[in-house]
Amino acid sequence: MSGRLAQSGERGVRNAEVVGSSPIPSTTVHSPPPACTVPLCPVSVYNKTMRFAVDCMLGKLAKWLKILGFDTVFHGRIEDDALMEQARSEGRTLLTRDTGLFARAKDLPKLFIESERWEDQVHQVLTAFNLREQVLPYSRCIECNAELAPLSRDAAANLVSASVHGSANTFSICSLCGRVFWKGTHSRRMEKKMKEILNRGQDRDV
Repeated sequence: MSGRLAQSGERGVRNAEVVGSSPIPSTTVHSPPPACTVPLCPVSVYNKTMRFAVDCMLGKLAKWLKILGFDTVFHGRIEDDALMEQARSEGRTLLTRDTGLFARAKDLPKLFIESERWEDQVHQVLTAFNLREQVLPYSRCIECNAELAPLSRDAAANLVSASVHGSANTFSICSLCGRVFWKGTHSRRMEKKMKEILNRGQDRDV
């Protein structure tokens, strides 16, 4: 299923895929070590200020965590040491499917992601850290991770095409990169998928 959150940047208007496939490098996934999904810190210490650092195998997970409003950094290519240092210096929880990286990150709060399916991955993170009540959709830029700010229709008129300005009701702008966001034509599909993910946590048998 493909959904889009439309956006406009310095180079003009375009649609950013938020549900489609991400260019994730192919890699061999090994079975996780026993009990590796238990975070180093009790779940109770985590709150809405917690931040994530996601390894390069989990691009779709990173994108959806940002869509749901969580501070999430992701690099398509990054050395393990650099990712761990960023997580350490910025107080981020490491999310990974790499058993070697997981084993090396001894001093970091971390979670081993079990499934290859992004829907299961999001469900695991939300459940492990009890985050469903802290979801704030469409509050972060899916490109640079900065917070979005409301943008008036008058201000948006100079930043988006006339057709978009006429069809969209609300706009937001990234506080860092200046991209403008609005609900695109496929927003209903994306919101349906979001509702499925959030409702899944209400059923203990799932």
